[in-house]
Amino acid sequence: MTDDAFKRVLGLPQVTMSGVAVIIGAGIFVLLGPATREAGGAVWLSFVFAGALSALTAFSYMELASMFPKAGSEHEFASQVFSRWVAVVVGWSMTAALVVAATTVSLGF
Repeated sequence: MTDDAFKRVLGLPQVTMSGVAVIIGAGIFVLLGPATREAGGAVWLSFVFAGALSALTAFSYMELASMFPKAGSEHEFASQVFSRWVAVVVGWSMTAALVVAATTVSLGF
C-alpha cells in the first residue's frame, strides 16, 4: 500500500447516509415549495426523477473512485487520460462548481 492511498474506514452504510444527508439535507427545504408550485400533485415524480439522476451520478463517482483511489479522482482521471492542462482545467472547474452549488443552496435559504 502506498502512502497516498486511502485507508478504507467508511463502509457502505456510512457513505450512503452521508450522500443522502447532503442531497436531501439542503434540497428538500429549498426546493419543496417551488417544486410543488410547478408540479402540483406530481411533485413526488420530480423527486423520483431527481433521485434516479443522483443515483446515476453516485454510481459514476463510485466507479471513478475505484479506478483512481486518490483524492481528486476527477483530476487524476483527466491527467492520466488527457493532458496535464486538461487536468488543471477539470480540477478548477470542479472547485468552481462546488462553490456555485454551495452559493445556490445558501441563496435558497
